[in-house]
Amino acid sequence: LLFVLILICDFRALTLPGAGAGVDFLFQVDFSKLSGAAILTAMGLAFFKLSLGMGTMTTYASYFTADNNLFRTGAKVAVSDTMVSLLAGLAVFPTVFSFGLEPGAGPGLLFMTIPLVFSQIPFGNLLLVAFFFLASIAATTAMLSLVEVPTAWMSEEYGVDRKKAAALNALIIFCIGILATLSVDKASLLGSYTWLGRGFFDWFDYLSSNVMLPVGGLCFVIFVRRHLSWEELRREFSNGGALPLGGMFTFYWFSVRYVTPVLLGLIFLHSVGVL
Repeated sequence: LLFVLILICDFRALTLPGAGAGVDFLFQVDFSKLSGAAILTAMGLAFFKLSLGMGTMTTYASYFTADNNLFRTGAKVAVSDTMVSLLAGLAVFPTVFSFGLEPGAGPGLLFMTIPLVFSQIPFGNLLLVAFFFLASIAATTAMLSLVEVPTAWMSEEYGVDRKKAAALNALIIFCIGILATLSVDKASLLGSYTWLGRGFFDWFDYLSSNVMLPVGGLCFVIFVRRHLSWEELRREFSNGGALPLGGMFTFYWFSVRYVTPVLLGLIFLHSVGVL
């Protein structure tokens, strides 16, 4: 239903006056602005978008059964995530230019543009409520995937009851997360408390995005390089030889051993300001 509502938003946004400027802004390529820093920033964003370097994919993959194709599923995740992101962009940026908003306003654009789009549609108020209700469900289910990582660790490694583990982790996340919630800007309750020029929200954002994600991804790669052989990995990816892999596995093996560690190192150095 959320996907259908996004398509409705796209159709209406693309028919607004001046929508073409938003499409040009989104898709027109300016290679003069494509720098090494921009590429590294985009690669860093991919970590967050695809839930890499944080244990989510590893935990979920551990639940795969013998009839699941890991390569195919990974490709579906990447393609579908990119497709939905582009569709969201087609709903937002034509509306931004049509109503004269600032395109660099950040994530808040979603909450500024979507109500404007639905205001141009019959029964728009009802559809708007449905959209944000479904978006909240999507955000919650995405959050559950993150909570599953420590919950699975507690329940499988230490035998903690899953309900107790989930409740405990939710409480820990709440206690830490409320600091970010109350310091999102200077007007917030904890917004005046800073250290080295950053408040709680900014520190959490900086450490998670710029340090923990690339370092976590690098740790995954190092583990694979040191502890898993060609035969073991091939057996896992092919479900014991049941699935044909072709040259995809060779490409993966080469990438994870030689290409990915270098790129992760560059992303980390760029994220912390060395490059």
